[in-house]
Amino acid sequence: AGGFTDRAYLKGTRFTRESARKLQQQRMDESLAKAQENIIKLQTNMSQTASSAEEVASSKTTLEGLMQSVEILKQKKAEGRVLIEIASLKELEGSNYDVELQGGDKLSIPSDPGGINVIGDVYNQNTIVAQKGRSVEWYLKQVGGATADADTDGIYVVKVDGSVTSQANSTKFLFYNSFWGKPLDSGDTIIVPRQYEKTAYLRNMKDIATIIGNIAVMAGVLVAAGL
Repeated sequence: AGGFTDRAYLKGTRFTRESARKLQQQRMDESLAKAQENIIKLQTNMSQTASSAEEVASSKTTLEGLMQSVEILKQKKAEGRVLIEIASLKELEGSNYDVELQGGDKLSIPSDPGGINVIGDVYNQNTIVAQKGRSVEWYLKQVGGATADADTDGIYVVKVDGSVTSQANSTKFLFYNSFWGKPLDSGDTIIVPRQYEKTAYLRNMKDIATIIGNIAVMAGVLVAAGL
């Protein structure tokens, strides 16, 4: 194909494969089916376990919101993206990423998008001009920060290469978390999910945190991919 042009943004390389798409779709369908099953179970047991009518009403609203999110995600299709790292043609040759192509494979290399996307429960969803060395925390401040409804513990970043980084998989020490100081690359997307109200009933349900977390990350990855 003649190699890369001067405008090629290799960090944003997007490689998709049909076999990967099928596997991702299968896992996505299974995850959503499990989430739906658990939500229905929580809804069924709610009136018997919740301590008051107010708690029942609040839990019902939360679970209905989660179920709506599941239904929306069920309409989405997996992309089939395979994470690939290309620094140069010379470094690609013979590396783990120098894979044999299959029919239907697609490789696209964009130009530098020039910005960091900040979406979700922030005061001003926007794309901020990327600045070298600036961190997650700095970009969040540029959009006014997270709203009172945001789940600040659940904030995560979908990197331009398709990988995901979060507080959970970052280095921690006492009150320090390296996530906030991580420099971002042009094309990265910061996602601030909404905090679902967790009543006493829902807090006692071990599956609820997993359901919320899986839905949030799945939705964010699809949004970042433009799907």
